Amino acid sequence: MRRLDHISDLHFCRVDQGAVDSLLARLNGDPADLVVVSGDLTMRARRREYAAARAFLDALRAPWVAVPGNHDITAYYPWERFLDPFGRWGEFIAEDPEPVWQDGEVQVIGLNTVARAHLNTLDWQNGRVPRAGLLRVLRRLRRLPEGPYRIVVAHHPFLAPEDAPTTPVLERGSARCVTWRGRGCGWCSRGTCTGATRGRMGWQRMAGRH
Repeated sequence: MRRLDHISDLHFCRVDQGAVDSLLARLNGDPADLVVVSGDLTMRARRREYAAARAFLDALRAPWVAVPGNHDITAYYPWERFLDPFGRWGEFIAEDPEPVWQDGEVQVIGLNTVARAHLNTLDWQNGRVPRAGLLRVLRRLRRLPEGPYRIVVAHHPFLAPEDAPTTPVLERGSARCVTWRGRGCGWCSRGTCTGATRGRMGWQRMAGRH
């Protein structure tokens, strides 16, 4: 049996430090096999926010994987946003914004859904899954051994939570879920984990035998 803790939208340097300390104590009090972080570690992608986020991750007793959210790329320096949007993520968090973690029972595959901008709208916070990103995940799935339960992790929801049906979701999100199911995958994103939900600065423990 594997246990995964899912956290999201921590927005370091904006949230109450007491809440952060309580979350860390809860995660470390009974460590899971893996902590899955589905984006928005920062509020404005400032270096001090990234430093605080990294200190939190380093304090975890369990291994962790993380994918970026729309708040994790800068909105203040257009040249950086468009030319090197994940430079700070690579400097502080992880070189690969689409990590893969696996053991004999579970495979976790990261998917970067952050959009620098959309051609048809300035509202980039809802994210997107370009065809290249979808194909990249499918290639990774083909290379992984069959048998373990698979989870695709992204920041932006593929489906709206049952208790918040008007939540903005990824374009063609439901079709992506069909794709994941066809490859034996569940999915995990801000607000949704194969049907289970939590709110902002959410925490969820997933446990099961697969």
